[in-house]
Amino acid sequence: MDFSEIVQNGLTVMNPTSDSVGFNTISLKVGDHIQKMSFEIGESVEVIGNEDGMDGSYFKGKVIDRSPGRRTIRYDTLIADDGSPLEEVISIRRLRPPPPTVLARYHLGDMVDAWHNEGWWVGRYVHSEGENYTFFFEKEAPENQHVSYLKAKIRVHQEWKALETGGK
Repeated sequence: MDFSEIVQNGLTVMNPTSDSVGFNTISLKVGDHIQKMSFEIGESVEVIGNEDGMDGSYFKGKVIDRSPGRRTIRYDTLIADDGSPLEEVISIRRLRPPPPTVLARYHLGDMVDAWHNEGWWVGRYVHSEGENYTFFFEKEAPENQHVSYLKAKIRVHQEWKALETGGK
């Protein structure tokens, strides 16, 4: 059986669980407490980017409809061709709750998220000067790999990863 975990802050997230109509919840473990998350209508979420050029990105939105194993998301910042907020049907495997706010001092090489192009993008901290922090984004073209942001536009990177449990 596979599980997922949030790497930082003592949170453990298990993969979606099945009910009679399909995958509808994930379980979030904080210490010994397990909380099931079903991403109900109206809840805020982050959608993990998985298309070409979107790796390492997280986009904010709200659940506006649900079906077995899927949720319809209305993005907070992404816009459709007609100018309305973009809506998309997403597998719950690509959803996560917004991560908790973590106050941090950044050290050389720390993984961070920077608010860029209407979403959070993963990079590494490489330099600071006053309130400007410079990050390296390896998935960008060379001319766009080093970018500076105000501290208010960055956060500690928190990621879900697969955890092998040995089939139990």
